[in-house]
Amino acid sequence: MKRSMGATRARLAPDPERGPWVTRIYEWRVFEELDCNGIARRLTRQGAPLPASGRPWGYQSVYSILKNPKYTGRVVLGRRKNTGPSQRPGERRMVEVAREFWTWAADGNEHPALVPFELWERAQDIGRKRGRVSDHTASPQGRRRYPLRSRITCAQCHRRMCGMTLAPTRAYYVCPHNPNNPRDAAGAPGHTRAAFRDTAAYAAVDAILRPLLSGDRADAYTTQIPADRAEADARTSNKADRLRTAIAQADTAINGLMTQLEQLGTDTSPAATAYRQRIRDQFNQRYEQRETAQTELGQLTAAAPPAEDPALITELPQALELLGDTPPDIRAQLYAAFHIHVLYRAPMRQATITATITDATPAIIRQLLADTRTDHDTNNPQPSAARKNPPQTAISVQTFQDLLPRASSAR
Repeated sequence: MKRSMGATRARLAPDPERGPWVTRIYEWRVFEELDCNGIARRLTRQGAPLPASGRPWGYQSVYSILKNPKYTGRVVLGRRKNTGPSQRPGERRMVEVAREFWTWAADGNEHPALVPFELWERAQDIGRKRGRVSDHTASPQGRRRYPLRSRITCAQCHRRMCGMTLAPTRAYYVCPHNPNNPRDAAGAPGHTRAAFRDTAAYAAVDAILRPLLSGDRADAYTTQIPADRAEADARTSNKADRLRTAIAQADTAINGLMTQLEQLGTDTSPAATAYRQRIRDQFNQRYEQRETAQTELGQLTAAAPPAEDPALITELPQALELLGDTPPDIRAQLYAAFHIHVLYRAPMRQATITATITDATPAIIRQLLADTRTDHDTNNPQPSAARKNPPQTAISVQTFQDLLPRASSAR
């Protein structure tokens, strides 16, 4: 075909400097399943020569190498077609052509290969499997990830604390309360500033999870669960008693107000009218207090305690390596698997951290161990079809002091 067009036939020759790096790119893609950005960063770190364009390694330069079948030694024509002028002056708009319409040169026209054809095919399969999923090391737009995002609540205003980076190596979780905002000031009067270092929070949470992922956790937590259950039941009972007392006091006050209103009889003097209005205001206030306490008591008694299942602890895999230098993406999935929740009390510089194990938690941890790069669906496990209310084991409530900015210590 080239000869009929008057072109000179030529064969490609491997570049002795850049050729071995192309082979490494395919090996990293297939055997480590790195994305294009991750491969580009590794090439830069290892001092690979720049691409033919002379620009630094990036997504597009790696992607073009991985998609090019010529590195297999086979000549392919018709991978792109010209569809006319583009929006850029002097350029043409080129679009990709489906593989089934490519033109492969006949046997005997090959040039030296840099990668086996089977390796190239596997690289294409990896690309289709990954889709648009990036490695956990690739932070969008250079932003820091916050694994405990939406899992920390400020005890003063009951709002979720958010992440904030003040320096490249210093990040904090901060309550969004603004004392200069009239709505915030009215909603939580006397609110003090609530913020603590992210590393202190991770150390405190890991102190709870590390024993759960070790080999000798069953005996310790099996004996601890009944104590935790009894303590939780005692707190629930005490709160219910306080609510019943508040309801009884409100009823007594309402009855007294009605008695005073009846004693006024048909007196229509200005003083009696003002007295009736005061009685009505107090009645409305007491009535609202009673209804609030009654509603809270109903919710408290209706909430069934979780069915404790110590056997779930023994089903957890041993995965202490997840708590070392775990990337933020995987750490967030780990915290989601244990349903981590942190309640931070800024005035006391104290946080209460709760971890809960459900019947889905062991499977999630095993899935994380199987693929710690591309699996981003483990924090939304499918509900169990066998049981609508799966048993769960609450590993609560460990308190850690001094989360601001000094290191935390267990109590």
